[in-house]
Amino acid sequence: MFCDHQRRWCVTVNRPTAATRVARTVWILCFAVVFLDGFDLVIYGTVLPSLLADPSWNMSPETGGAIGSYALIGLMIGALMSGYIADQYGRRKPLILYAVMFSVLTALCAAANGPAMLGVLRFLVGLALGGALPMVIALVAEYAPAERRNFYNATMLAGYAIGAVLVSLVSIFVVPNLGFRTMFLVGGLMGLAVLPFLVWKLPESLDHLVTSGRHERARALADSMGLGGEAVERRAEAMALTAEQESVDRLVAIRALAAPGYRLASIAFPVAGFCAFILAYGLNTWLPEILTSSGYSLGSSLAFLVALNAGSLLGNLVLSTVADRSGPRLAIVIAGGVACVCILALSLGLPTGFVYGLILAAGFGALTSAALIFGYASGYYPGYARGTALGWTMGLSRLGGVVGPLIGGFVLGASVGPEWNFYIFGTTALALCGAIMLVPPSRRSSRSDEPSPQLDKA
Repeated sequence: MFCDHQRRWCVTVNRPTAATRVARTVWILCFAVVFLDGFDLVIYGTVLPSLLADPSWNMSPETGGAIGSYALIGLMIGALMSGYIADQYGRRKPLILYAVMFSVLTALCAAANGPAMLGVLRFLVGLALGGALPMVIALVAEYAPAERRNFYNATMLAGYAIGAVLVSLVSIFVVPNLGFRTMFLVGGLMGLAVLPFLVWKLPESLDHLVTSGRHERARALADSMGLGGEAVERRAEAMALTAEQESVDRLVAIRALAAPGYRLASIAFPVAGFCAFILAYGLNTWLPEILTSSGYSLGSSLAFLVALNAGSLLGNLVLSTVADRSGPRLAIVIAGGVACVCILALSLGLPTGFVYGLILAAGFGALTSAALIFGYASGYYPGYARGTALGWTMGLSRLGGVVGPLIGGFVLGASVGPEWNFYIFGTTALALCGAIMLVPPSRRSSRSDEPSPQLDKA
């Protein structure tokens, strides 16, 4: 507290606690990893037009779409493996290893001598990115203050969209002037620049140390961060209680998904998520090439990718507020409806200024809908079934990320105009709206974790 007794005023300065400082450090480092995730995934869409135009690569659109899907297949496998690896080895060392992998492998993409080598490297990049993402989410959730956990998590995940915007901006200069190989080098070097900070500042998961029985090491780590040994005791007590609660038969949670009150929702949520991932990864992979094929210059087409991902940032801000105030169902329908109308309008061959606006609005809806769907699903089911329901929804939704790049490749490789991509993606957005409208209104209080009456009858 600072006071001026002559002027009779005092100012209280709230100094950040040790726990807050650690939480901010973890957030910054994990944000950087998520940022690199967006940069390294979207980078392929920025170089794809150059790869298809390079006669030495002899790459067909179908092959280009398949390579785009390989990274998403790796992403799925990496995410599935991540839980087991974290349980066995903690989160700090695997996360650092994943960061080394995706940085080095992205840089090695610059040396790829053809589609086969690039496909293998992109699969491995996806594997590392998929393994890293669950670990950063878990670390931020663990170290964030309980009352700010959602804020920390949401702002960290915004790093993906920021990375996607930046890679699109960088590509406008780099790809036409320095070539597509330089883009991969930029992505790899950015990751390598973050590595020393991860090694220096990223703490291990206290929860992992406690659950693995290494309490002394957990206390030493807590003391070194200024958290105090009592933080370890609190974690041990809380986790013992959680383990007791989780001993309930898993089949009860699985049965909840098929119960009369939730059966239709358990189909509709994955279908809507599947459509959302088709849009997000299909557009980020193929939009520059679709527009280049439609007569726009490469520079303009890459700038359109900036608009798409900038729309995503805007959509996250606006539609999350709509979801909080009016419910996620309305927000998702708005997102899907805007995406449908704007994507279909892109087939009309409008002037460039209108196209920028349409793509911005398409990103506003299409690239925001997945997060809204997962948020809706997580609050729809009773507490004991929530994790199972969200895993079911996200697992099936990710298949859309594999299908999206394939669709663009097959359409451009067929003897039809590039506008057919807009017809298909626009119809997909309409299907997303239809699927979410099939979700019955929730009959339980948003604060209740009790099963619904209908579930009790099952």
